[in-house]
Amino acid sequence: MGRFYRAILFTTATTLLVSRPLMAISLNRIIGDAVTHNPQQQANDLTVESYNLDAEGTHKDAIYPQVNISAGETRNQYNQTLPGTNNMNAGVSATETVYDGRAALDNAKSLAWEAKAQQALYESTDPYVPYTAGSVASQVFNLYVSWASYLATRDLNQKAVDFMQDVLPLTDDPKALALLKSSIQSDNDQISANNKNMNSTFADLCYYSFTKLPPTIDDFEQTNAQMKQDLEPYKDVQKAIITAKQRNYDYLARLYQLKQTIYQDRATRATLTRPVVTITLGDSWNEDQTIAMGTPPMASDSPYVGVEVTMPISFGLRDHLQASHYRVLAAEKQVRQQEADFTYTIESTFRKLYDVDAETSEFDATTQADYILISGFIQQHVSHHTAFTYNDVIQLSSLLNNWAQSNMNYIGAISQAITFRYNLEVAIGILFDSAGYHHSPNF
Repeated sequence: MGRFYRAILFTTATTLLVSRPLMAISLNRIIGDAVTHNPQQQANDLTVESYNLDAEGTHKDAIYPQVNISAGETRNQYNQTLPGTNNMNAGVSATETVYDGRAALDNAKSLAWEAKAQQALYESTDPYVPYTAGSVASQVFNLYVSWASYLATRDLNQKAVDFMQDVLPLTDDPKALALLKSSIQSDNDQISANNKNMNSTFADLCYYSFTKLPPTIDDFEQTNAQMKQDLEPYKDVQKAIITAKQRNYDYLARLYQLKQTIYQDRATRATLTRPVVTITLGDSWNEDQTIAMGTPPMASDSPYVGVEVTMPISFGLRDHLQASHYRVLAAEKQVRQQEADFTYTIESTFRKLYDVDAETSEFDATTQADYILISGFIQQHVSHHTAFTYNDVIQLSSLLNNWAQSNMNYIGAISQAITFRYNLEVAIGILFDSAGYHHSPNF
């Protein structure tokens, strides 16, 4: 809890605070549950597994011979007076590609890197790539910010109501009472609206997390403290950038796509410019028999060895090779752009975070000072047994308005700080580590 939450002096506010459940769920946990239990993410995991199996199958096809087994029987019956024939045959052959310029192996490696790229893409933290872990996390984060904002505003209104209700017994001035009651009613209306918005947003969070959430979620200050702890090992900007090269899934997806394109380029060049040499070993067996009593069958056994050399001739060879080269160059540019993007994001966000943290501290201090003024103003009347006049209530309303504005500034600043820290976790590539995300189980 924040300092101004802990500084409550009056019984009604203290009772409100204590009445909350002690167990709360963190934003990290909600994001982890949402990504782990999301059916689309489970489908993504299965899709990646299919990519891996295709890559493994293609690799086996490249290194092992192709084996064919055949067997058949043909019976011909011309008419009832002439004898028919019966033919039975069987064969087995094994064909091994002894040279193809490594086209098949490079194609298999291309598919393996494509599987890695697809997995990195599905785990991407880019919210604009649909049906990824990042888009799910972004939806949860945005809903959380809305929910926590409603919570902070509701608590602010409640504390203002508590202040004014404590003042009610201290005045008998009709105008003062009317002003207090009107202000209390206005704040209660705001509390009701915020409760309604919180319930609606909580339902949305439950939907996206695909699990039943506990009734209490960490507030802004708890989440901000947790994020500070998660980012502590990366407060050195250069270390954060080095980590991003190893952990940022958007960058890794582009890097793996580059590797996939390189191997595909090699396979394309080998296919178009290298001969293919195959060796075939086989044996075939054949038996012919005239369908007539006493006629012996005629059988033959024919083992064979074959060598075949094929050389492709493509009139569009130059165009195909140039197109394949351009695809590699394009993939290299995309990797560079992705690196430039996360580098700029990390550097600029750390600078912005430094300023917004300073603002948060300033607004927090102002909030505390305003709170002390209100508490002192009320305590002064209580100590001197002085009733509140209409002008006193006007002054109290002014103090409450200043305090409310300070609180709203503080809420906005800490919300911005959390957003910056979330963006840093995304850029560095540690968001799902702190969220405890793991691959969905296969179904």
